[in-house]
Amino acid sequence: MEQRRIMKARSITTRLMAWSLFLLIGTLYWMHAGVPQSHLIMRIRFDDSVMVEPEGIPVGLQGIPYIRFSEDAKDGMAIDFSAGVDQPEVMNAEDDHYVAVLRPPSIEKLFTLSIWFKSTEGENLATDRGLLSWGSETGFGMESHGITLTKEREIALTINTQTTSELRKTASLEAVRLADWNHLVYTFDDQANAAIVYLNGLEIIKEYYDQEIIHRGLPIYIGANPTGRMKIFHGLMDDFRLYDRALNLEEVSNLMNEYLPRGGSTGDQSLALRMRFDGDPSVDGADLLSLIHQPQGVSYVDQAISEKGLDLTAGTGGYVTVMTPPALEERFTLCMWIRLPAQASPKRYGLFSWGPDLPDGVESHGLFIEEGNNLLSIQNFKGTISSGLKVSLGNIDLSQWTHIAYVYDLPGKRHTLYANGRRLGSNRYIHPIEVKGQNLIIGANPIDTLETFPGWIDEFRLYDGLMEEAQIRELIAEHTPSLRIQRIEQGNLLSITNPRPGIAEVWGSWDLKAWQPVYVSPEGAAESFFFDNEQFENISRFYRLNFSIP
Repeated sequence: MEQRRIMKARSITTRLMAWSLFLLIGTLYWMHAGVPQSHLIMRIRFDDSVMVEPEGIPVGLQGIPYIRFSEDAKDGMAIDFSAGVDQPEVMNAEDDHYVAVLRPPSIEKLFTLSIWFKSTEGENLATDRGLLSWGSETGFGMESHGITLTKEREIALTINTQTTSELRKTASLEAVRLADWNHLVYTFDDQANAAIVYLNGLEIIKEYYDQEIIHRGLPIYIGANPTGRMKIFHGLMDDFRLYDRALNLEEVSNLMNEYLPRGGSTGDQSLALRMRFDGDPSVDGADLLSLIHQPQGVSYVDQAISEKGLDLTAGTGGYVTVMTPPALEERFTLCMWIRLPAQASPKRYGLFSWGPDLPDGVESHGLFIEEGNNLLSIQNFKGTISSGLKVSLGNIDLSQWTHIAYVYDLPGKRHTLYANGRRLGSNRYIHPIEVKGQNLIIGANPIDTLETFPGWIDEFRLYDGLMEEAQIRELIAEHTPSLRIQRIEQGNLLSITNPRPGIAEVWGSWDLKAWQPVYVSPEGAAESFFFDNEQFENISRFYRLNFSIP
C-alpha cells in the first residue's frame, strides 16, 4: 500500500513538472509570436496527427495509447477518443486521453471556441462527458469555463467566479442525435457580461452575469473538463478553432455551413436538400443537420406520399429545423406535400420559414395556410418593410395530400406560389431581402407568435434554381399515377383513362383564359371522352392537370 502511495505521488509530481514545462514553453511561444492580426487565432485539425495552425503552438496529448484517428471526420480525419470505452480496466483513472493546447495569454475576456463532436456511446451516456474547458494552470484544478454533456441528456455550461458560487446553465439535448456529427460554438464577452452556447447553428444557452469571472489558466482542454473529477469525452472530435472575438449568430451559421453542400445559382434546378420521414427525418445532402423540436409531439404516419410521413397532429408545437446550404439565398424552389385533418379548425398555420433562429428575429421567408383556404407568403426586407402574397387555393381540399411549391427569384425580384401543379399567383417587390442565417423550419413559422402546422408533411425538397410549372408537375407525377390520354383521330376526341381509385380532376379551357375543372371516372369505370380542340389553331382544351390524392 505504501509503495502504491509513493508511486502515485511520483506520478503526480511528474505530471506537475511536465505541465510546468508545457506552460513555460507555451508562454515563451506566445511572447515571441504575439497574437496574429486575423480574428482566427488558432485552428487544430487531426489528419492522422494533431495539426495546429499557426505552426509551433505547443500541444499536449494525454493518454497517447488510447488516442486514434478516424476517417469518419468533417475534414480529412478526426481524433478518436473512444479507444478505451471497451477497456474499463485501463480507463479507471478517467483522465487518460485528451488534448491540451495553450492559448495566447491576452485572449481571456473575449473569445469564441468552435469544434465538431460525435459520440460513440450512442444517445445515452454512461456518465457526464466533458467536451471543452478553459483550464487551470496545473491541469488538475477548477476550470474558468467548461462545457459538458450530462447523462441526463443535457448540455451544461459552467463558469467559475471570484465568489464561492459557480455559474451553471443547462439546455436539453432531447432534439439532438449525439451519434451524429454536431457543431458546438461557445462565445464569451466579459465586457457585455454574456456567455452563449450554440449547437448546430441554434442558440441554446445565453447567460448574463454580474459576478467577476476567474480569468486564469492557459490550457484549453479538447475532449475533457476537469471540474471536480475529470470528465472525458468518448467519441470523435474535429476542426477546433479559437477566435479573439465573440462571433454573432450569422457568423456561427457561416462557420458551420463551410461543411454543408453548396448550391449554385445557375438555374439548373439541382436538388440541394431532400427530407423524408421514414421513422426519423432523413436528409439527402452531405452533413445537413436536422433537429426535432418538441419530439414528444412528433410521430410518423404510414399513409404518406413516400412510405412514412411526418405526423404533427398531436398539436404540441413540434417542428423540424434543418441547416441549409448558404448559396441558396438568391434563387430557389421549395416543395412539400402537406395534409390537414378534416376536423382542423380554420386558422393560420405555419408551413415553413427560412431565416435566423426563432429567438433572434423575423424570418426572411415564410409560408402559411390561412383561414379561408388561402396560401400566404411573406418576405422580410432590410429595415421594417415586408411584402406578402395571398392566393386562394380554390377547390383544393387540404384534407387530402396537396403539393405546395414556393419559387423565389431575388435577381428577378419575384416570388410565385403553386399548389398541385397550378400556378396560383406571383408578386414582384423592389426591396432587398434581409437574409440572416440558414435555419429552415419545417412545420412552423415564428411571425408574431409561433404558428405550427397540426397536420402531416412528406417529401420536403429544396432546389437551387427556378422551376417552371411543367417541372413542378413532373415532381407531382413522381408520386401520383398518371392519367392515360390517347388522341382519337375520328371525331377529334381525347380518351382519358384514370388508373386511380378516386375521381381525377382535369382543368380545361376553351380560350386559355377561363379554366374550369372536369372530372374523370375512377379506376374500373369506363374511359371518359372529351372533345379535343386541336382543330382550332392547335389549342388543346385540356392543359393543366390537378391530382387530389385520397
